[in-house]
Amino acid sequence: MNIRQIKLELTVDLLNQQNTRKPIRFAKKAMGKFKSQVGSYMGLLEKGTTKISDAIERKSFALQFEYCTLNLDLVTNRESNIQFVQGFDVTAN
Repeated sequence: MNIRQIKLELTVDLLNQQNTRKPIRFAKKAMGKFKSQVGSYMGLLEKGTTKISDAIERKSFALQFEYCTLNLDLVTNRESNIQFVQGFDVTAN
């Protein structure tokens, strides 16, 4: 598994996304391009939430695949229900 290549292509995909309201679904779909390397999707785990202000919060998720985990940090505006990817990391299992 070439984690460096996965991170690079996922970065490009996230930068080119069309203002999606569902970044988790978008990231899962983007990881599907690497199914032979990452394996099948196993599940989603919410790791934590941090309140930034009354309307803004940061949530951390782990998208688990057979051979790796995509850790995804999202910033959510609860009033408009818009989410943005703040950062991510891919780690081998």
